[in-house]
Amino acid sequence: MGFCNFSNSSLLVNVGGVIAVGLLAGQLVSCAAGSRTAQEQTGTEVESKSVAITKNGIKSAVVDVTDYYVRPQLDNPRPGNSLAVFTTDSFVGSAKCAVCHELLTDRQGNDMSIPNHWRSTMMANAARDPLWLAKVESEVHRNPALKEVIESKCATCHMPMAWTEEYSRGKDGLMLGKGLLSNKNPLHEAAMDGVSCSLCHQVQDKNLGQKKSFSGKFVIDTEAKSPDRKIFGPYRDPFVKTMQASIGYTPEFGPQTNDS
Repeated sequence: MGFCNFSNSSLLVNVGGVIAVGLLAGQLVSCAAGSRTAQEQTGTEVESKSVAITKNGIKSAVVDVTDYYVRPQLDNPRPGNSLAVFTTDSFVGSAKCAVCHELLTDRQGNDMSIPNHWRSTMMANAARDPLWLAKVESEVHRNPALKEVIESKCATCHMPMAWTEEYSRGKDGLMLGKGLLSNKNPLHEAAMDGVSCSLCHQVQDKNLGQKKSFSGKFVIDTEAKSPDRKIFGPYRDPFVKTMQASIGYTPEFGPQTNDS
């Protein structure tokens, strides 16, 4: 049976096992079907505490699950850079998405988590690729009159979150000097997170697959504010409260996430 794993929190459940109130305190860590209890993982008994409560004729129990479940340890974690933790007007770092989406394993304990698969990809390293960085420098050196055009165009796809933030503020999204590659730039962390979760999952289903959307002409609603920003996924009728509270997005079914 699946369960939710929480940190420093309690659950209010009814006698039938249906969760009535989820996160009361602390932060949601992971929720996945087929996870294992601490006893199953370590062979040790785990003590829990419960208090009976009757409200409006419904008998429930508050169950203290602080450290009750042990997160699975990966035998062979996938390589990759650490995940980013920034927050901007329209985006959040991949580490904030990973809080709920990481450390998923199959029954054999193999790593099946989305963040750990993603972090070693060209998408995650789009802004770190040394060949690309060298090519940008070379093109700017050879065509100094087109410096701003080159930097902004390349950043559109390789640093899309930072570039989109810059563009929405009427700026060019430049890379070199004091631009997005500088660790003193306020959008540097967003730039270095590459083609990340909150970028792709906010792309609207407009002109996709058509020429007018090619070369970085994706559409993202930068006017929407937290928690009303829509973020798209492959499932219909998602539970919205958790994401609204944790990272400030409202999840919504987006068929574009099922088709490339």
